[in-house]
Amino acid sequence: MPGPNQLNKIILLLLLPATQWLSAQSLAVSDSLKGLLHTVPPSSLAPTLNKISWNYSTVNADSALHYARAGEKVAREQSDSSALSRSLILQGIALRARSEKLQGIALTERALQITG
Repeated sequence: MPGPNQLNKIILLLLLPATQWLSAQSLAVSDSLKGLLHTVPPSSLAPTLNKISWNYSTVNADSALHYARAGEKVAREQSDSSALSRSLILQGIALRARSEKLQGIALTERALQITG
């Protein structure tokens, strides 16, 4: 009978292909959303940028941060508090993934102030 450490390794090996598939799917969705950036109406631009950021959040923190910051810029220009709050939360998630936890928490708190 395998020990607990061996079972953990076996489970990890079984889950690895699934996580790779999910990452590939997330990137495919991001690519299709990026293709829409030039065609979406201005009112949908910030939410679309935020969706791209969210899709990158599990596979590439730098890209997630880039699109969340772009979403923040557009949301501020359009005075869209909902999209602005979401972009700040997404930046917080990306920063925490990059081990910049204090900055991530500060942005999340700013987002809560907007929505609260």
